Amino acid sequence: MDVDNVLGPGIFGLVVFIAGVWQLISFVKYFNSAASHKIRQRNFHIDFSLWLSLAFGLIIAAIGLSTLISAVQAYLK
Repeated sequence: MDVDNVLGPGIFGLVVFIAGVWQLISFVKYFNSAASHKIRQRNFHIDFSLWLSLAFGLIIAAIGLSTLISAVQAYLK
């Protein structure tokens, strides 16, 4: 197995997975701020962006993890 064909997707998967986890950590911090009423003005846009960031973080983390797993499986074959 050629390592160069596996290394690129593996690094890409790792970077995308880290970005997704970072987005999820950002969501948790902002959600805790919103839940403890540190944000004084709340409207539909803040709530919508909060849940959209959760969905985005989950999707990006899942894409990164699946790419990383497929790269590892390709390397082990």
